[in-house]
Amino acid sequence: MIYTANKKIKVNRLVESSWEKTYSDQIYLFIDAYIEPYQDEVWAWFDWQWAYNIFRMFSNDEILIWDKLTDQDEIVYKVKWCRKFESIVWKHYETIIQSIYD
Repeated sequence: MIYTANKKIKVNRLVESSWEKTYSDQIYLFIDAYIEPYQDEVWAWFDWQWAYNIFRMFSNDEILIWDKLTDQDEIVYKVKWCRKFESIVWKHYETIIQSIYD
């Protein structure tokens, strides 16, 4: 259970059909999440590659790998790794996300 949230996010899920992969409509809309930097420096790629930064996110709602997240500042993230933590009194998801800049 996450008590402190610094972002509100929308979640789109990857849908695979026989001929294409697209993102669905919002699965979750404006859920609370806590996003913090995974490391201090920005990992930058040049020569036709993305520039991106890696973050760690905590949420109460189910997040899957390859979900696309959009926060209230319209920053887009892709989920690269997720893990569910669950006990008798506590349940939350920890994810590693990558922000993508156009």
